[in-house]
Amino acid sequence: MFIFDIVLLILAALRITRFVLIDSLGRWWFVGPALKRSYGTPAEKYVEGLLSCPFCIGFWISLVGVVSLWLAGGPGEAALWWRVLAAIWALSYIVGHGVSKIDYAD
Repeated sequence: MFIFDIVLLILAALRITRFVLIDSLGRWWFVGPALKRSYGTPAEKYVEGLLSCPFCIGFWISLVGVVSLWLAGGPGEAALWWRVLAAIWALSYIVGHGVSKIDYAD
């Protein structure tokens, strides 16, 4: 179960990072409001840079994911609620990626 929890964490972090940076709904919920709040301030450049960098956002999302896994019992011992939430994000990533490759292939 240790590897299972780590794989769920990786796939969930991939999906959440994609949601924030690329998906229209995520950009509408996160990127737009953050940029609007920082517009015209010294922090504008940093907020814009952070919200356009998959490595930057991926780091923070991964950090939250690792901490949540640790709080849920750790790899191999994660609580059922953590596994279900991570599995939802992980499956969303796999299915969305698969569908985009199958349905939109030319």
